[in-house]
Formats: sequence, structure tokens, C-alpha cells
Amino acid sequence: MINDSQIKGLEKLVNSDVIKSIYPIVGEIEVHNSDNPFDVLEDTLHLNIYLNIYLNEPKEEDDLWDKFNFDEYWMVDHHIRRLLPYLGIDNDKTSIRFSVYDANMDMIKTNDF
Repeated sequence: MINDSQIKGLEKLVNSDVIKSIYPIVGEIEVHNSDNPFDVLEDTLHLNIYLNIYLNEPKEEDDLWDKFNFDEYWMVDHHIRRLLPYLGIDNDKTSIRFSVYDANMDMIKTNDF
């Protein structure tokens, strides 16, 4: 199970220049542990982290890559996932779900089904 200090540590790291220097469109990232008791069953192999990613810009185009070179899937799967071992979080057993919000607080993407 992922504890609160690991979640707070991850939130500090993703809101530092580690991510924002690569993706300046990112304003803030909130990190949450699972609030769903079914996600933390003893026999489950996966730990769940939920991210709310808030952008500095309103969404004007269909593709954020064209204007900002922003690929949220790559950011999460490559950059953020690389930070997990530094916090003692098992990368192989962790699933990261996220939602992306523009500056108007409209959800524009999610991988949380």
C-alpha cells in the first residue's frame, strides 16, 4: 500500500521544476491515493495513484501537442513513473490514472475508466 508520506513526496516532486521545466503548460498536479476500498484489497497486485493535472492554458485546439508539445500519456508513463522508485513505490505494481483539466477547469482528457 502507498502511504500518505509517499503521496505527499510524489506531489512535491511533480510540482517542482522536474516536470514544469519540460512541460511549462502544466500549472499544478494533485496526487491522490485511492479512496475506493475495493482498490486496496489485500489480494490485489496493483496500487493505484490518481493525478489531477491542471494546465495553465485553456484548450483552444484538439491537440495539445501542436501548440505546446504536451503529451500527457508520455509525461505520466515516462517522467512521473521514473520518480516512483525514489519514493519506495513499486513501479511494476502501480497503476497511474489521471485526468487533465484546462485553465477553465474543464476536463479535457482522462484515462480513468
